Amino acid sequence: MKSNLQHQTPMVLDIQEISILDQIKIHFLLYHFFTGRTQASHFPDYKNPDGKNPTIKLSKETQNIIKYCLERGYFIINNTLTEENFKKGIIPEPNPPAWDLHIKHNLKQLDVYNFSEHYSSMIENQVIRNDLWEYIFKSELQYFINRNSEKILKTKLNNYTVSYTSELLYGSKSLSKIFWLVEQALFFAAKLTLDSSGSEYKTKINAFFLSAIRDSLENYPGLKALADYDCTNYKSVAEINTFIINKIFEIKENYFYLSFPRIMEYSIKNLE
Repeated sequence: MKSNLQHQTPMVLDIQEISILDQIKIHFLLYHFFTGRTQASHFPDYKNPDGKNPTIKLSKETQNIIKYCLERGYFIINNTLTEENFKKGIIPEPNPPAWDLHIKHNLKQLDVYNFSEHYSSMIENQVIRNDLWEYIFKSELQYFINRNSEKILKTKLNNYTVSYTSELLYGSKSLSKIFWLVEQALFFAAKLTLDSSGSEYKTKINAFFLSAIRDSLENYPGLKALADYDCTNYKSVAEINTFIINKIFEIKENYFYLSFPRIMEYSIKNLE
């Protein structure tokens, strides 16, 4: 009987139809489960109490990546992964693998080795690396804005404000400096809207926040002299972001403090 996770076998997709980020998600799963490198060190919650039937306790994000890839037909479940275990976030240590790759290229079915070759070539493209850093920067910044607006303003800014701000601030500065700037803008907006409430408050709060961001861009050309938000123990919003930083850019230091030029220095160095 076919699992509810995959009601019918989908058409085999050509790899050219799969986004760059989705290919990284596929590689994320291959790295952990298919390449013979599955180790307890990859999973903080690795469980093997009796030494006979090792299992891996998956994080919620990894579960979501698996579900996402299965729903899009990138993998086909075999008997190793049961729906019951998946719902518990637990799978047997994958030997043999839990899924079969379900992707083609130039009409040829790809196995893990073929996919890995394609992936390795893809991530050597500097334009793709630039796009990946932009994705990480914006996703981290948008999460920071949403989380801290709730703390400081007791409400979330609207989606337009958050998205527009991430576009406006993307550039050469580090995330730590941009986080500091955003926090100051949130405090500024909170101060100016103390006497507002209801829908008026939400309208004003977005306007004052954006005004503070724009004023900063005007008053600090190139955003010079910005302080750093303390990111010493700051955790990435997503495991996939950390995976890109560690496995593609191969950055070993705290990337929240690195400017775009420094990120690209790592990128170019690792291509040489």
